[in-house]
Amino acid sequence: AGLYRGLPPAILFQMSGNFFRFGVYHWGKGFSGAENDSYLRNIGFGMLSGLSAAAACCPFFVLKTQLQIQTSAAEFATGHQHQHSSLLAAARHTIQNEGFRGLYRGIDAFMLRTMMLVGAQMPSYDAAKHALTERLQMTNGPGVHFISSAIAAGCACVCMQPFDLVACRLMNQPAGKNQLYSGPVDCFSKTIKAEGLGGLYKGVTANYFRMGPQYILTFVFFEQLKGAMQRFRHTS
Repeated sequence: AGLYRGLPPAILFQMSGNFFRFGVYHWGKGFSGAENDSYLRNIGFGMLSGLSAAAACCPFFVLKTQLQIQTSAAEFATGHQHQHSSLLAAARHTIQNEGFRGLYRGIDAFMLRTMMLVGAQMPSYDAAKHALTERLQMTNGPGVHFISSAIAAGCACVCMQPFDLVACRLMNQPAGKNQLYSGPVDCFSKTIKAEGLGGLYKGVTANYFRMGPQYILTFVFFEQLKGAMQRFRHTS
C-alpha cells in the first residue's frame, strides 16, 4: 500500500494537467498552423500549455507530494512529515491552517517545472515522430508513437528535474516560522550549496521510470483516439 500512497491526488493531477497540456498545445498549433517541425513555435506553445496546466493542477500536486513523502516508519522518514489520513483530510488541514493559498504553495517553482516539462515534452514528441516518419520512412503507427514518447520522456525529465525537486521541497516544507526556504531561488541556492549541482538531479532515474511508461501509454492512446476520431469524421 505504501507504493500507492497519494494515488487519488496523483490521478486528479494528471487528469487536470493533461486536459490543459494537450488542449492548449494542440489548439495553439492549429491556430497558428505550426507543423511538427516548427520547433521554436511548438516549444512556445508547450510552455504556454504548461503554464495553464500549472494553474489548474497545482493543488493536487501539493497534496500528492505531502501524502507521498509522509511515512509511519521513522527510519525511512525524510523531510517534513505531515500527518494526513486521506486526500480530504489533507485538503481540509491545509485550508484551515494556511487558507486556500496553502494549496498553491510553491506555485512559482511549480510553474517553472511545468513550463520546462511541457515545453520539452510535446515538441520533442512531435519532432521525434516527424524524424522517424519523414526521414527514416517508418510507418506512422504504435511503434513510432512508442519510440517518440520514450524520447519525449527523456527530454522532459532532463529539463524538468531541477525545478521538480525545488517545487517538491517548497510544497512539503512546514508552514509558518519553521519554513526552510523562502522561495525557489533560496531553495536552489541552499540545495546547490549543501549537495552540489548533482543534488538538483536527485531522483532523476526514478522520475524517468515513472514518466516513461506514463508518456508511452498517454501518447499511444492519444494517437489511437485521434485516429479513430478522424476516421469517424470522414465516414459521417
